[in-house]
Amino acid sequence: MIKKLRRQFIGGSLISIFVVLSAILFIGNLILYNSVNGRSDNKLRMILDNGGAFPQKGMKMKYHSTHIQNENISETITHAHVYEEGEGLKKEKDDNILDIRFEIDDPARLDTMYFSVLFDSKGNIVNINSISPFLQEYATSLASDIYKGNTDKGLVDGYKYELASYGEGKVIAFVDCARDISAINLLRNISLSILVISMIVTFVISSLFSKVALRPVEESYNKQKRFITDASHEIKTPLAVIDANTDILEMENGESEWTKSTKNQIARLTKLTNSLVSLARMDEGNLALEMEEFSLSNLILEEYENYIPLAMMKNKRMEEKIEKNVKFVGNEQYIRQMIGIFLDNAIKYSTDDSVIEISLSAKRRIIIRNRAVGLKKDKNYDELFERFYRMDSSRNSSTGGYGIGLSLAKSIILMHKGKVSARSVGDDIMEFEIRL
Repeated sequence: MIKKLRRQFIGGSLISIFVVLSAILFIGNLILYNSVNGRSDNKLRMILDNGGAFPQKGMKMKYHSTHIQNENISETITHAHVYEEGEGLKKEKDDNILDIRFEIDDPARLDTMYFSVLFDSKGNIVNINSISPFLQEYATSLASDIYKGNTDKGLVDGYKYELASYGEGKVIAFVDCARDISAINLLRNISLSILVISMIVTFVISSLFSKVALRPVEESYNKQKRFITDASHEIKTPLAVIDANTDILEMENGESEWTKSTKNQIARLTKLTNSLVSLARMDEGNLALEMEEFSLSNLILEEYENYIPLAMMKNKRMEEKIEKNVKFVGNEQYIRQMIGIFLDNAIKYSTDDSVIEISLSAKRRIIIRNRAVGLKKDKNYDELFERFYRMDSSRNSSTGGYGIGLSLAKSIILMHKGKVSARSVGDDIMEFEIRL
């Protein structure tokens, strides 16, 4: 149990750190990505709006269509445009002109490696604008492939590109994003490293700290186990003496209802102490089990037949549907004890004239059903496996139980790496499902 608590403590710490750090690092990476992506989009838009060239010194940016004239040209542009200031510049009134000037030493320009290719209406290249003459041949090949591929934007060879209409033709602008991509990849790798290192450090610290944090619980639990074991052994001695004295009284005076009642109570207390000792040993986790292959079908069938007379005495019937030749590797003695506990429980707490059903499938799925009263419709009843738990409506002292049998049965199932559950089927059927 203490080992399980330590694993849960360490697992909870790791999950908490992982969730918090992952969220923080993800947000940080997302912010950087959006910032870099937005900056490259802005650069591409500026280049496209300026006909394929980055804005030069003394230019201003306008984001709405207008008609521009100067001494040499007269044109109407239908997208955002950058225009130069000069004596011959005339423009129609537009209230949506942003007063943004690009100086020669503007950082947005100095750190931007870009090129653009202008196509006419027939798809012929009519102009290449590049800050490096060595990129013209590369730009021609890359732009032609993109133009033929009919994609508007994307990323290729570390260049982010976008295609836009310009006059009767089209222009494709490319911006070098290699440094931005490297920065994103670097931050991602650093984030992963931080996450891995943090998980390792958290695991080491929580492993060490869990010993200190759970030490009081471990000491209390060990004391409880020792008390149960010692008390159980101490109880056995007076029970043996009482049993022997009762036998002597019966030999001298004959059997009476008092000696018979005393013997019944001795048997109950002996069974209880044996169950407590078994539970304590199972909780310690040091119980060495001899595992061997045996026929689970034959074992369940034998236990079923052993409990038929008890069921008949209580006016109850038993039915079985046991798959033949089902094998299992485990401790036969404990599995037999577990099946007996469930059958005894079903006979004790079922209603009069109830049918107790037990079935076994080829996948080692065991089902035990009995009719009971006081059940809620289709409800989970796993609390029945808690020690000394009793349902007031159907489990009382008249049955002779202490509420420890099902807890012992569950411990046996868990020792064999199995699962068990209890639930009501409809309004009045209790079903126990065991998977081995």
